Amino acid sequence: MRSQWIKMSLFAMALLFVGVNLNAQGRGQRPSPPTAEERAKQLEDLATKLELTAEQKAKFTELEEQFYTEAQELRKSGDRSTMRDKMTALRDKRTEAVKELLSEEQFKKWEDIQKAQRQGRGPGGGGRN
Repeated sequence: MRSQWIKMSLFAMALLFVGVNLNAQGRGQRPSPPTAEERAKQLEDLATKLELTAEQKAKFTELEEQFYTEAQELRKSGDRSTMRDKMTALRDKRTEAVKELLSEEQFKKWEDIQKAQRQGRGPGGGGRN
């Protein structure tokens, strides 16, 4: 009888341990924003994929940093109802600025990359890949 109780207790503790570990992996939580180093690497990779000139790269980096800063400020505001509309307007503004900066071919590549990233994130957006 006592050994059966010990076995059941060990089994219950094992289930609890597994449950706690699964929960600790943060399912359903938004990942933290990328660090400055991660953003720099992402921009470098993007510049390579788009075959940007040195001038385009400098302007593109400035544009992306400005977009990131403004997006972070919107996220910090906490007002989710107005944030969605403002974020859409900010993304549209960014798209127009990128379109003016890049050639037609580069812009098409950029759109394809953006689309692939959105599909990789799934519903709700957010986070890194």
